[in-house]
Amino acid sequence: MPTLFAIRNSASLAGSIVLQETPSDPMTDERLRIFRPLGEQITHILESALGAGQHTRPDTQPFIPKPFLPQEEIIESRLIPCERCGALAAQLIFAESTGDFGELEDCAHKMFVQYRDHNVPTWVIGEFLGIPGFDTPARILKVWPSRKPIQQMTANAFNAELDKLLERHCRPLPDYLSHVFKPKPQKEFEKPRSPGHCLRMLNENMRTDILKDVHQGIHQQMEKKSKKSLLVMLIKNIEDVLALFGSLNLPVERNPFNADRHYQFDPGPDYKHDIKLLKFQLKELKKILKDIRSFKGSG
Repeated sequence: MPTLFAIRNSASLAGSIVLQETPSDPMTDERLRIFRPLGEQITHILESALGAGQHTRPDTQPFIPKPFLPQEEIIESRLIPCERCGALAAQLIFAESTGDFGELEDCAHKMFVQYRDHNVPTWVIGEFLGIPGFDTPARILKVWPSRKPIQQMTANAFNAELDKLLERHCRPLPDYLSHVFKPKPQKEFEKPRSPGHCLRMLNENMRTDILKDVHQGIHQQMEKKSKKSLLVMLIKNIEDVLALFGSLNLPVERNPFNADRHYQFDPGPDYKHDIKLLKFQLKELKKILKDIRSFKGSG
């Protein structure tokens, strides 16, 4: 059965516009913007014809709407509970006419306190725009929790949307929002910014003592007083290490310089990890060298 709300009102003041509002209604400011200029114009016309009265409101006085005291009438409203948890899930308010913008807004204004307190998705629905039926459109205004423009929908289309809303009620949200808040996968390896940065990352992240071959090759080239840059020497040395270890499964030991002192050393997987890490660093170092040479060439 629909839930019916009886709403009462007292007579307004004669010869004046009385704007009766619920202060927390989000449309109050919009109605003030529209009706205040009209009230001022009517007041000006009356004062010109009859003379200013002693109760004329000064222009500087703030305009405060009177509390909403609607006239006695019945507005039909249906509260829809969730079939799983029993809590209210939606509210439908039915206007008595086909409902242009003003009529639906007026109905929403009169019922504001009710749907604000229920705090569930709420629509104001006008009469059918034709012969009543599931395929006959009606004007529908969504008013809570966010307002949307009036749209024309058939009963079948609206019921389909309402069914989706009820289906989502009290369901766990992570699966529903996972495609929106899906975390970005972390990169497996960090890109080197310089030869020194690359060596530091190898020290901290390589899991086997293949690392010592990387350092030995660099030291040997430096002892020969090579005139090549550290970047070029590091690229050449990683290539040599990969040529040796990449094609053979040589015995290895734990890297004592790894940043994680407590990692569980496993020669097979750790060997593959270090080969993959060296290949990644080699690729990125070659990109750096290419950019440097391109920059020097352009200069």
